[in-house]
Amino acid sequence: MRKASVLLQAVVVVGCAGGSDGTPITDVNCVGEKCDSNALVPGIAESRVFPRLTFSFPVQMVFSPKDKNRAYVVEHSGTVRTFDTSGDPDHAGIALDLAGKVKMNAPPHFEAGLNAIALDPSFPDVAVMYVTYDAINPSDPNNNTRLRWRLSRFTSSDRGNTFPSSSEQILLEMDKTADEHNAGMVGFGQDGFLYVSVGDGGPSFDKNSFGQNVNALYGKMLRIDVHSTSVDPTDLAKTNETFRFRAEAGGGPVMIDHDTVDGNHRRVLPYGIPSDNPFATGGGRPEIFATGLRNPWRWSFDTDGTIWAGDVGQDAFEEINQITLGGNYGWGPREARHCAPGRNPCDVLGSIDPIVELQHGTNVNAVIGGFVYHGHDMPLLRGDYIFGNFTPGTVFGIFNENGKKAPEVLGQLPHAISGFAQDPDGEIYVMDLLRGGIFKLTAGTSHPATGQAPPYKFLMRSGIGTDSGARAYYKSIIPGLDPDTLLVNGQPFTEDRWEQQTFKSGGTTLPTVAAYYQNALDLGFWRDMVCTAKVGRGVGGCRVRNWRNEADKNPALTGNLGTVTMDVSPEGFTRFYVFGPDGKLSTSAVLDSEGKKFIPELCTTCHSGKYAGPGGSPDLGSIFREWEPRSDLSANAPSGQATILVQESTLTRSQAQEKWAVLNDAAHTANAALRTEAQGAVTGTDHAIAGTNDYIDALYSSRNPVVVRAPDDSALMPRTWGPRTGESAALVNAKANTWVTVASRYCMGCHRSNALDLGNYANFQALSSTLGDRSVLEHYIVDDPTDPTRSTTLYMPQAKLMFDRLQRDTPGRGAARDWANQANSPSVPVCEVSIEINGAAFTTPGQDLWITGNVDVLGNWTSAGGVPLTGVLVNGQWTGVWRGKFVVPQGMNLQLKATILDQQGNVLQWEPDLRTNTRNRELAIPNQTSVSLTGTWGQF
Repeated sequence: MRKASVLLQAVVVVGCAGGSDGTPITDVNCVGEKCDSNALVPGIAESRVFPRLTFSFPVQMVFSPKDKNRAYVVEHSGTVRTFDTSGDPDHAGIALDLAGKVKMNAPPHFEAGLNAIALDPSFPDVAVMYVTYDAINPSDPNNNTRLRWRLSRFTSSDRGNTFPSSSEQILLEMDKTADEHNAGMVGFGQDGFLYVSVGDGGPSFDKNSFGQNVNALYGKMLRIDVHSTSVDPTDLAKTNETFRFRAEAGGGPVMIDHDTVDGNHRRVLPYGIPSDNPFATGGGRPEIFATGLRNPWRWSFDTDGTIWAGDVGQDAFEEINQITLGGNYGWGPREARHCAPGRNPCDVLGSIDPIVELQHGTNVNAVIGGFVYHGHDMPLLRGDYIFGNFTPGTVFGIFNENGKKAPEVLGQLPHAISGFAQDPDGEIYVMDLLRGGIFKLTAGTSHPATGQAPPYKFLMRSGIGTDSGARAYYKSIIPGLDPDTLLVNGQPFTEDRWEQQTFKSGGTTLPTVAAYYQNALDLGFWRDMVCTAKVGRGVGGCRVRNWRNEADKNPALTGNLGTVTMDVSPEGFTRFYVFGPDGKLSTSAVLDSEGKKFIPELCTTCHSGKYAGPGGSPDLGSIFREWEPRSDLSANAPSGQATILVQESTLTRSQAQEKWAVLNDAAHTANAALRTEAQGAVTGTDHAIAGTNDYIDALYSSRNPVVVRAPDDSALMPRTWGPRTGESAALVNAKANTWVTVASRYCMGCHRSNALDLGNYANFQALSSTLGDRSVLEHYIVDDPTDPTRSTTLYMPQAKLMFDRLQRDTPGRGAARDWANQANSPSVPVCEVSIEINGAAFTTPGQDLWITGNVDVLGNWTSAGGVPLTGVLVNGQWTGVWRGKFVVPQGMNLQLKATILDQQGNVLQWEPDLRTNTRNRELAIPNQTSVSLTGTWGQF
C-alpha cells in the first residue's frame, strides 16, 4: 500500500503509524515500536442491491462491455439472466437457458453446474457469449459424477437479449470421472484472447496427476484465440482419433474431438493458438497458458493485465496466485508453499509460490477469487486486492507486511460467497449462493490487524513423512496393529486405550501430575498436559490434548484439536502416538503453519531423535521436553515482564509454577530412563538428555517452595558463555545480554536437544560472522525482503516461528546488533580461512552448491552466496573442486551441511551422506590468523 514509509536504521525497523482517520499503513505488522494488532486495517460493510431480484444459486455477474447498465447473472443451476441495473429492476429476463444440459450438484456440494460466462469484447455488436458448464454426460446420463466439462460459444440474433441454446458451438469438452474441481472461469485479456481456467477434474489429491501433465488440459489456465482457427500442432495428420489424452489412472477418452479436417488432411482446431503460448509449436497441449493449478474457481484481470487467481486448496491451504505466461504453480506435488500429503519431497523445478496462502481454520476453507479495487466508495482499499472465502463469508484484503504480501480480514458477511463482481466504475459486489441476493461492498470501520507471517523456505514441509511410513511406524510400536486399518484385533486403538495401558502398572493406577497452560513462544495452543509422576521404561507416559482457546476445554472433548502422547518402551526408546479429536489413532496432525505432518516426524522436530524409516529401528532417542516457567524481562513488555508459559486464569502464578515444576520432574525421570548411546541409541541422544535435564535442574533455586530463577541468573547461562581470556568487558556484557534476550529465549528451546549445541558459545560465535553489512545472526532476524540471504534461508518450522517473534522484539534485535559489533571488533582475534573441497560427488549438475550450517552460508563463494557446480561427469556423478574464503573469529566451531539448490533456493538434493549420517560436518577454527584447508568433503 502507499500510505506510509518504513525507515531502516541499523537493524531497528521503525514503521510509520496510520493516521487518526484510520489510514492504513505500509507495514501492518508494526506501528512504531509496537507490533501485532496495533495497525489498522480498513473494514468493509455491504448493502443489498437490486432487492426485488432473487437468483437461483448465483455465481457470477458481468456487465456489457459497451453498456454499463446491462448486467448478466449466471445461475449455477443452468440459466443466465439479464436486466437493466438502472433504477429498481423487478425482472431479470432469461438470456440463456441450459437447464436441460447442465448438471448441478445437489446442495451442499455445489461444485458442478453452469460455471461462468464471458461476453465478446465487441459485445453487443458481436453478440457472442462464451460459457463453461458441466454437462450431463451423454454416455452415462444417470451418473452424477461422470460429467462432461464444456467450453461453448452461443450467438444472439437480438444484440444479446437472448441466446438460443441451439446456437451452441462446442469448442472444448472433456469427460470427467468426478463431479469436483471444475473451475471454468472465462475472460478476455487485453490481448483479445480468451482465458479459461480448468480444475484438475478431481478426485482429491490429483489422483490422475493432471496438474503437471502438459498433455492434459486439466489443472491449467488456457489461452485461445476464439476469432480464428489453427492447425493442431500436436496432431498434424491423425484424422481418426476421437480423443486427445487419457486419464493416467485408468481412463478412457478424456478430451472429445471437435476439430475439422482441411484439404491437406490436417486437424484444424475450432480456435486459434496464440504464437507465444508455451506449447504453441509442440511439446504439450497448445492451449496451455500456465500449469500446476488445482481448482482456480474465480480469477480476474487487473487494469494492467495482471491475472489474480484464487486457487481452491485441498486439506490445509488456500492460495492467491498471479498467473503468468508459462508459470507452474506446483499442484499436485505442492499445495501452496508446502508438500501435498504423501508427496515428500515435492519440489517442482521452477514452480511459483502463491502471492499469499491461507491455512485452513475458522475463517478459511475455500477461497473465492476477487478483484483489485479501483472504485471510489472504499478509498482506503483503492489498489488493493479483495477476495473472500465461501463459507463463512470472510472477506480479505492483501496488504504489505514487512515487505511481504499477506492477507488481512476486512470483515465477515452472512453469506455463502460464490463469487465477486466488478462494475465499470470499479465497485465490487458479492453473490450470496444460497439466498440468491447480490450485495455491494462499502466502507466499514477500520480495525486492528491480525498479522500474517511472511513466507520463507523450510527444511521441513507440510506432508513431511508419509502416511504409509506412519503406518509402518505404528506397526513397529503397537503389538498386533493392522497398519492398513489401524485396528488391533478388529478394534480401534484409541486415546483411552493408550491411557488405560500406560497410566496403570500391575493393575494399580499410577499417580499423575497435570497442568493446563499456553506456551507464548510456541504454537499458541492451550495444552491439557497429564503425565505420570514418574516415567520409566515400559511404565507411565505423558498425554497432551490441544485446544485453540482456554475456554474451549470441556468434559465432552468437543472442539479439541487432537492429542499427542509419549511413553518409553521397555527397551528405553521414546514412542509417539497421535489421536484425532474423535480419540482414534491418526497418522498425522496439523500443529503448525505448514499443515499436515506424519508421525513420528511430526514430533521429532521439537523432541530431537532420528527415525530410520519403515523397516529401520524405531529407536528415536527422543527426549521429554522441559517446561520454562519464567518471566523474561523486556523493556516493552506489559509491567516489564513477558511470560513464556501462560497459566490458566483460575490459578495464581505461584500455583502454576508448582504444577510446571512437577511436570519438569516427570520429564527428568523419563529422560533418565531413555537408552543411552552406549546402549545403542542414535548419536546425539546423550547430549539431548543431558542438555534438557541440566536445564531443568538449573531452572530452580528452590523446590520447597518452588522458586524459579530469573532469566539473567548466572546459573542459567552455560559456562562457555562466560568471560574468556582476552575478551573486553564490553564483549563479556554483550554476550551475557545476548544470552538472556536472544539465545536462551528464542534458540535454546531446540538447541538444547538438536545436533547443533548453541549452549557452547564456540558454536554460537559463528553467527557473528559478517555477510555484507550485517552479521549472520542479523541476516536471520532482520526481515528485509531485499536481502537474498534472508529470502532463501532454509528454516525448520519452529525456527521460523522463533525468528518471526524475535523480529518483533526490539531489545532482542538491539542486543544481537551490539553483540555482533563487539564480537567483530578489532580486539577480537580472527582467522582467515581458505577452503578447497575436491572429489565431492553430487548427482545434479548445473545448480548451486551451498555449504550451510551455523553460519548459513560460509563467506562469499560467489556474490550470491553459492558456487556453480562445475566439474566432470564420472560414473553418473558430477565431481569438481569448490573454493571459498571467509574470515571468522578464532577458536569457534563451524558445523557444516551441503545442499544443492536451484535458482529459487529450493532444495534439489541433500549431500548424499547426510541421508544416513545425521551428524553435521565439524570444522574447528584454530587460534591463528590464517589457515588453508584442503580435502574431500568427507574429511571436513
